Amino acid sequence: MFNFKNLFKKDDWRLVKTLTDDFIMIKDESKKGKMYYRLYESNKGKRKMEYQSNLKIGNIHDLAFRLDAYLDTIYPWLEGGYNPDIPKYDEIPEMNTAAALKGKL
Repeated sequence: MFNFKNLFKKDDWRLVKTLTDDFIMIKDESKKGKMYYRLYESNKGKRKMEYQSNLKIGNIHDLAFRLDAYLDTIYPWLEGGYNPDIPKYDEIPEMNTAAALKGKL
């Protein structure tokens, strides 16, 4: 039975996977960096991603969406696809998410 109370509950997000992708700057090939992707899934089935680089880049948004990890793995997952390498919300204990965000895992 549909319950309107569940519709307005706040989403509970859990970190399900962290991916990294190495890249080399085109203008300066001596600069090698890493892009870190954090994948989250909510109890309502919503998915989101955060990204960060270890180098200071002017337009990190464009770079993050052009790397192989995003195109091959993350984009299909964000669009609702199933990937056996990325666990679902129910498979991740809440304590693991808190520890990972604090840097203990």
